[in-house]
Amino acid sequence: MVTGEVAVTLGAVNEGMVAGDAVNTAARVQSAAEPGSVLVDEATHRLAGSAIGFADAGEHRLKGKAEPQPLWRPTRVLSAVGGAQRVDGLEAPLTGRDAELRTIRELFHAAADRRVPRLVLVSGPAGVGKSRLGWEFEKYADGLAGSMWWHRGRCLSPPGPRPARPRRPGR
Repeated sequence: MVTGEVAVTLGAVNEGMVAGDAVNTAARVQSAAEPGSVLVDEATHRLAGSAIGFADAGEHRLKGKAEPQPLWRPTRVLSAVGGAQRVDGLEAPLTGRDAELRTIRELFHAAADRRVPRLVLVSGPAGVGKSRLGWEFEKYADGLAGSMWWHRGRCLSPPGPRPARPRRPGR
């Protein structure tokens, strides 16, 4: 994937024409990628970096370019478009919750495939990562192709047992 300016032929019926350096470079970047993978150029990496995590794919010699070009491989969705879910532009990796996140993803896809609603309850004491788990799922869902409907809710924990009130004699 390459970000850049192109020229487009308007008004053509049943055909279209797109031209420019970005078009040629995109074809070269696509040919440098392994089958089933995607590579992006520096501009795309810079512009999408707040929402997509990238791994350095090294420098590649591309036909028509005098110097080797740095390319990146997208690895994961970090946040909603524009980085709206990121708190400070930095993100620590999710650790120790892979099994729970995998289960939520599997339940989500099973519900979508069977067209049957599901309710997933994530509970636990404060600080164990309930909100982070939800955030990770939101980022995952944001990266899926297609339309889906889901809702994230929140509620307070029920109060603990109430102490018995003393009764007055005669009542």
